[in-house]
Amino acid sequence: MYGFSKKEGRIWLNIPFYAFLQKFKLNIEQNNYYAWAKLLEKYNGGNVTNCLLNKLEAATPKRHNLSLYRDILRNEFGAVSCFYCHKKLTDKSQVDHVIPWQMVREDKLWNFVLACPSCNASKNNRIPAKPVIRFVIERNDIIRTYGSSLQCVAEDFQNYSDDMMVNLWGYVKNGGFQEWQR
Repeated sequence: MYGFSKKEGRIWLNIPFYAFLQKFKLNIEQNNYYAWAKLLEKYNGGNVTNCLLNKLEAATPKRHNLSLYRDILRNEFGAVSCFYCHKKLTDKSQVDHVIPWQMVREDKLWNFVLACPSCNASKNNRIPAKPVIRFVIERNDIIRTYGSSLQCVAEDFQNYSDDMMVNLWGYVKNGGFQEWQR
C-alpha cells in the first residue's frame, strides 16, 4: 500500500493503491462518516447521532436547477448548437457538467456547456477526450473577456484558471473516470 524513507523523511502511496483510493473516494468518505457516527452514538446516545447525521446530509452538496445557466449560455453567449456534436439545439437542450458533478460538486459556469439530450445522456458520468478541454478553455476565455453584466458570471469565474481546468481533467482521469468519445 505504501512505502517510506526515514532518511528522506517521506511516505508515499503505491500507484495501484492510490488509484483505488481515487476510484472509491466517495464510498470511503461515506463509510468514514458512518463509522464516526456509530462511534459517537456509542458514547452519546442515539438522539445526538440523528442530529449529527442530519448535519452531515445537510453539508452534502445538492444539485440545483440549471435552467438559469441554460439561459445564460444561450442568451448571453449565443450557444445555439450542441457543444459536442454541433447539431442545432432545441428547447430540450441540457446543461452538461464537462467535469462530472460527482467530482466538482458545485455548479459553476466555467464547467458547463449546452448539449443535446443524446450527447448528454451518452456522456453521462464520463469526461470528454482531452482535446475537448482546449475548446472549453477557449470558450471560457470568451466568457471571461465578454464582460457580462450578470453578477453570477463574475462569481462563477472568481477562482477559475485555464490551468485549473486542465489539472482537474487530469485529476479526474487519474481518479478512474472514463473518457467519453463522441
